[in-house]
Amino acid sequence: MPQEYQPAPEVEEVARDLIHDYHPHLGSVRIIYVFASESLTEKGKVVWGRAKKVSGLNAWLASENKSRDAATPDEFFVIEIHRATWLQLDEKCKKALVDHELSHCDVDIETSKLSLRPHDLEEFNSIVRRYGLWRADVEYFIRAAQRQDGLFDQITVRVGDEVVDITDKIEEIRRREARA
Repeated sequence: MPQEYQPAPEVEEVARDLIHDYHPHLGSVRIIYVFASESLTEKGKVVWGRAKKVSGLNAWLASENKSRDAATPDEFFVIEIHRATWLQLDEKCKKALVDHELSHCDVDIETSKLSLRPHDLEEFNSIVRRYGLWRADVEYFIRAAQRQDGLFDQITVRVGDEVVDITDKIEEIRRREARA
């Protein structure tokens, strides 16, 4: 089935508060929020949402002003959210998802040019398991996560249809490694 889009006013409402609190550089930037009907993928991986910068011909085609005079269209961002995923998220996760996508959106202070920021951390779980916090950005990311009160109070894994609490096992491993 082809991808279908519709306006996402609920996403825009969440974004409004986040822009005020954490992303004031986006306060005057045009951002369009849309729901996508089908799953979204980036580099072959399913994602819940994504930010895109619209510029050039696409920005001109989306603009209100299409006069015969040559014009450089204003760039803008689009934030796409997979609708079915959005409907399953609680309020905290919705806020985190929108905050994540807004964090990709950047504005050059000097030129006002828009750009997309990559993630702060690009790493594989297996590498961290094998080598630990081997790069400063990996360590910074883990330390930031550890500062979240209660973030790792309970650790569970799904085994078939059953959810198993492995918090005690993880703590036991941490204590053993601390003694070694």
